[in-house]
Amino acid sequence: MAGLKKAKKAKPVKLEGSLRSLLVSGLAGSKIEVVDYEATRIEGWANSSSEMLNYIGGGGLVPFRKFVEVYGNAALGKSLIGYDAIRNTQARGGIGVILDVERAFDATRQGNQGLDPDNLIIVYPDTVEDVFKSVEKIISVMVKEGDGREVCILWDSVAAATSLSEAKKDYGEIGYLDHARIISQGFRKLVKHLSKINITFIMLNQAKKNISPDAKFVGDVATFGGTAPGFWSWLRWELRLVRPVKDAKKRVRGYLVKFSATKNRTGKPFTPGMFFLDLDFGLSKPFDLLMQGMACGIVKQKGGFRRFELLGQGKGIDLTRLLVAAEDPACKWVKALKSGVAKAKEKGTFDWDTAINEITTWGKATKKPGEKPGEEDE
Repeated sequence: MAGLKKAKKAKPVKLEGSLRSLLVSGLAGSKIEVVDYEATRIEGWANSSSEMLNYIGGGGLVPFRKFVEVYGNAALGKSLIGYDAIRNTQARGGIGVILDVERAFDATRQGNQGLDPDNLIIVYPDTVEDVFKSVEKIISVMVKEGDGREVCILWDSVAAATSLSEAKKDYGEIGYLDHARIISQGFRKLVKHLSKINITFIMLNQAKKNISPDAKFVGDVATFGGTAPGFWSWLRWELRLVRPVKDAKKRVRGYLVKFSATKNRTGKPFTPGMFFLDLDFGLSKPFDLLMQGMACGIVKQKGGFRRFELLGQGKGIDLTRLLVAAEDPACKWVKALKSGVAKAKEKGTFDWDTAINEITTWGKATKKPGEKPGEEDE
């Protein structure tokens, strides 16, 4: 533009040694920690059994050395997702720690689903302070005497934990402000220690309806513990009920659940995905296989959300029938599906975005936080 002078380029100042090394030595002299560039890379993940969830997360359910929050209504599989991450950590030689504030862990049921009791620690903290003191102690022991193995810590749950001052108050006295304040303080103390060791911290939280005037701008979901859990989380997984799924006898077999990472530092946030919460087996691997078929373009949803067709296999299959057929190794439909997925991965035609685009056409959640699972929508 006329009248504007062209800015002169600044000439580099010649210094002895590189400028970077001078700055690093100056910061080190002031006792401020300077980390190597490569040390900031994510080296490992606590994965889920759902490959779709791992993809949407950017590599897994939760990276090590980070905080992650999983929130949603009751009975949507939050605890099972946490147990699933512990099970996969144990499979790699790691250890699981459950901070069971709710006293809800069932050794019989979870033992049947593959958790290793020899590499599992159950802690019953009474207060929020106990939760953070337990995590601090675990980190301290692992730093001094750890052998490099991974540790997956599960806090079940933020909503159930009370602060020490709140526990001392009489019924009806306000104490929830202390709850949020102490949680915020706890994260500020933990973050610098957690970033140096292969420990991941998963928080389970309950969703509640946001009744503030700003709800239409910030969303209709709020969680317990103030804003600190969301602020410090690397990923925030939101779960919403789509609908119950019934078997031939009209009994509820499980729930179809929509998930998305409302905060995601390793992938694209708000990307939708689905898993099936089987009331007998937890996160359903057959359903995840079905989603992989969609990702290959060989499975299409037809005539209602529960019916699916596989290319080259003629008639489709009902979702509840698929869950039963998956247990039969002789089922031709399932064998063809597994074969098609394997071939697509070999050829490089496997694309999760194909399945995600398919889901958006039929996977709209019909229940919002605050509503209980109801009858199946037709």
